[in-house]
This record gives sequence, structure tokens and C-alpha cells, in this order.
Amino acid sequence: MPKRKTTYTVFLSAPSDVSADIEMLKQLIVELNILFKSMGLEFESFHWVDDVTPGITDNAQSRINAQASGYDIIIALLGSRLGTPTAEWESGTVEEVELAIADSENKTFKEDSIIIAFKNVQLDTVSGNLEEAARVQKFRKSLSGRVLYKEYEDDT
Repeated sequence: MPKRKTTYTVFLSAPSDVSADIEMLKQLIVELNILFKSMGLEFESFHWVDDVTPGITDNAQSRINAQASGYDIIIALLGSRLGTPTAEWESGTVEEVELAIADSENKTFKEDSIIIAFKNVQLDTVSGNLEEAARVQKFRKSLSGRVLYKEYEDDT
């Protein structure tokens, strides 16, 4: 008798400054699959860098949103950058998180389908990233009272 398998898609959302952390999450998902295989559970990651198909569009973020829409869980990581603004939002990551919040009731795990973590980073005042860090803090503040989020350490 064939075993049943349940697959959950994990949407990884983040600006480029935390790309090493995204790679670590992808590896963690691979390891979780080894652990849960005997239980018939599988996790697959979806990250726009690897999984969005190229094509002609006048709005790249809407293409990402359309192809990512079937996820079960979103993990959004933010460090010292908020990311590139989109047509409607402060950044692609902000747009992905806001759409996830709005659609959480339709997801498998409901309000538990959203995991947001802010990396505690050391800011370099010389490189001029204070303005970008302020954008991250503004977004973080906008989540207060709407979403619980975590912090994690910068191990670099």
C-alpha cells in the first residue's frame, strides 16, 4: 500500500542582505525532510531567486506574488535592508508580508502561517545604511499589534 505524503510549501521572503540566512533556511528544510519523511511529511521551499519563472512583465513583483500564492507558510527575514520598492509597497518583502497577513485565514495554518524574524545587525554608519535601517524599523513598528515577530542574532 502506498504511503500518503503531505507536502507543505514554505515561501522564503527577504531582501538580498540576508541571502546567507535564506540559504541556511533552505538547508534546514532539506534536513527537516529527512527527519519527517517516515511520517509522510515533506516541506518544499519557494524563493523567487530559484523558483520564479522568467518572463515578460511590467511588474516583476506581481509575477512573484502570482507564482508564490500557493504557499502554506511564509518565513520573512529582514536585516539592515528593507529591499527594493514595488509599485505599491515599500519593498517586495513588505508586499509579500502584507499580502500574507491579508490572506492568512485562507492558509493551512491560518494565523500561524506567518513567521517574521528581524536580524540584530551591527550598523555601519560610514556605509550610509542608516536610512535603510530606519525603513526596516518603520516596517517593524507597523507590525506591532498585528503580528508577533522574532529577533535573531547576526553571527558574522
